[in-house]
Amino acid sequence: MKDFNYYAPTEVVFGKQSEEQVAMLTKKYGGTKVLVHYGGSSAKRSGLLDKICGLLGEGGIDYVTLGGVVPNPRLSKVNEGIALCRNEKVDFILAVGGGSVIDSAKAIAYGTCFDGDVWDIYLGKATPTTMLPVASVLTIPAAGSEMSEASVITNEDGDVKLGYSNDMSRPKFAIMNPERTFTLPPYQTAAGVTDMMMHTMERYFSHDDDMTLTDEIAEAILRTMKDTVFTVLRGDEQFAVTVKPKRSVSDNLYRSGLWVRDSTAGIGTVTYVDPSSGRFGGLGHGICDPDTGNPLPMLKGVVCEVTVTGVIKGRRSEPGELIGEFSLKTAGALEKNTECGVFGVLDDTEAFVFSPMEICYSGEMKTGKAQILATVDGVSPQLYEIRIVRIYENSGSTKNFLLEVTDKALLEKTGGIVQGMSGSPVIQNGRICGAVTHVMISDPARGYGIFIENMLDSQE
Repeated sequence: MKDFNYYAPTEVVFGKQSEEQVAMLTKKYGGTKVLVHYGGSSAKRSGLLDKICGLLGEGGIDYVTLGGVVPNPRLSKVNEGIALCRNEKVDFILAVGGGSVIDSAKAIAYGTCFDGDVWDIYLGKATPTTMLPVASVLTIPAAGSEMSEASVITNEDGDVKLGYSNDMSRPKFAIMNPERTFTLPPYQTAAGVTDMMMHTMERYFSHDDDMTLTDEIAEAILRTMKDTVFTVLRGDEQFAVTVKPKRSVSDNLYRSGLWVRDSTAGIGTVTYVDPSSGRFGGLGHGICDPDTGNPLPMLKGVVCEVTVTGVIKGRRSEPGELIGEFSLKTAGALEKNTECGVFGVLDDTEAFVFSPMEICYSGEMKTGKAQILATVDGVSPQLYEIRIVRIYENSGSTKNFLLEVTDKALLEKTGGIVQGMSGSPVIQNGRICGAVTHVMISDPARGYGIFIENMLDSQE
């Protein structure tokens, strides 16, 4: 038998339309001026944010709002919230979202009442003695922060991620309407279920003896999740699978596992930008799973500026690549991942616009001299000489023409085309005609390009 203390002060309100109680619960725990804190556009798009604000207003509770929380919540957003709470004399914080929003709300609650830099709390240099009360309206499963004493914040200066735990940060109440999770994309639902399964298994595979009751509870949780959601969505095909745990030869425990590709990142090049709308296209080919070669389904994506700090030079049978440092500041959003490239919207187009160019369609392209616009050092793109070797008629969506790097400086630095240059605009006679897409493994000075109209058609 193991001794323990059980402490769960958070009031959990579960059920359909449970958010209808938000004003009553806020008053119950002393809220008179509320900061409604949320993440991205999904809270607005679903109508939940408007409903919560409306219910607070109907209940006679004044409020202000602050959105923009991202995964791995940022210290800059926390400081923005602290300033807002102090200026507006906020006395209660309501997080509408998942774990990141709740963590950000806890940090704001600390900082509003703390006479100093809130980051010092996460550095362990200071201990808060009071904070604003926090509560949550959950929008995703498996958040965890809605009842915990912990929060994790990322400081963009140095990309430092730190956590802090204090019992007084446990939310006063957590509203959980399961119907609010029904509109989540299948990927987000699967990610939440996987998270729950992994945390349950962490407790299940324990070396402690006499854990019969907790083991039975864990097994019941896992069976329930498997029975209700263990359906695989692969492309457009949906099918059920059965997973049978196997006994491990190393410790004689039953184990099962999941292989999940939940994110990817890499360096690529923006091909073109429409300054009037901010819409852009890049890469000239899709982002694919490195193990299966299949296009990755995309829930969401972000664009970050990259400073190129080095190059692994390409050689025969050994493709090179650009090495760079990612900025923590996002520069836009990805919306589509297609075989002809990735597409989205930039926040600020000025940094990406080289100069206005006319379009050179495939029927106007000629073999011979051309240029590519590529960044192989720092952040500034440069023009390099190439030669269009061959144009493939009726070549389909990708690999529409063969090109060869002839620029001595580029050949000296990179060996030709390297990973990270995908999307580099191909320019002929001052007009954009396509983008670099692939390098030839047998000859890194040569590679393939895509017609610009194929990228534009895929953007629509």
